Amino acid sequence: MADPLDPENMLKPSGRGIFLISGLMDDVQCADGGRQVRMRKKKP
Repeated sequence: MADPLDPENMLKPSGRGIFLISGLMDDVQCADGGRQVRMRKKKP
């Protein structure tokens, strides 16, 4: 997946969802070319 912080991707209107989810969740796994996303958040 493209890096949303790369200068050539900064102005694109898409491509930040997985980046944001990765910052909020404890574990994020993508499969099937990014069509499936598995997220896990540990209890505090």
